[in-house]
Amino acid sequence: MQEGFLTNSPSSLTVDSDVTLDTAGLPLLVAGALLNNGTIANTGPAGSGASPGGFAGNLMYGAFQGAAGSVNAGAAAPAAGSTAAGAGGAGGASVAKGAGGAGGTVASSSGTAAWRVPYAATAGVAAWGGAAAVLAGGAGGGSGSGDGTNSGGAGGSGGGAVVICAKSLANNGLITAAGGAGASPITGNAGGGGGGGGGTVVLITQSTMTGTGTVSVSPGAGGGGHGTGSTGSAGSSGQVIQELAA
Repeated sequence: MQEGFLTNSPSSLTVDSDVTLDTAGLPLLVAGALLNNGTIANTGPAGSGASPGGFAGNLMYGAFQGAAGSVNAGAAAPAAGSTAAGAGGAGGASVAKGAGGAGGTVASSSGTAAWRVPYAATAGVAAWGGAAAVLAGGAGGGSGSGDGTNSGGAGGSGGGAVVICAKSLANNGLITAAGGAGASPITGNAGGGGGGGGGTVVLITQSTMTGTGTVSVSPGAGGGGHGTGSTGSAGSSGQVIQELAA
């Protein structure tokens, strides 16, 4: 990291054990030492009934929602432009309406290389390998199929992107961009929603991360079906990118 990169950032930061710091889709920049004893998060909300959860924080980095449930066949979640995050899970089937909606897909052509460059990671966009790369969270889950009368469960939202740039990082707590769980239908014979894909965590430091904590990009679980409806599928895991910067 060049000296000017973190000029306007706090000289140090401690996240206490009873604190959750929601990055809201913005990069976390610390000019000196970052000590995390609590939680640093940008997670995907879970679905509830036929309603998808809200978006993970997306003030700079993209985030993607699960599909809403309906009484008809399950709906597919939108495709995500993410290049380092997890896909959403498919919604569960119902006897009356067939297969649930497909989970949202993610891009994979540019991989993770661009996000090992501090300026690219904090900006969230880069020209890489002759194409535009976008740093964003995981895709949402598809919704479960309804039974003609009762709605299927909504898909969970994808986990967001967490970007941390600090001279040093000691993580004794949790850093998470986990996906949200798919919802279970409230009644009837409807399928559960698919889980949201895990997001992306980018850690750029000048020394190797220390500590006993956890970094999670786990996907959301699929929602259980109701009656004869099938359970939705879990999303897929996101990616953790660690880079030592000079």
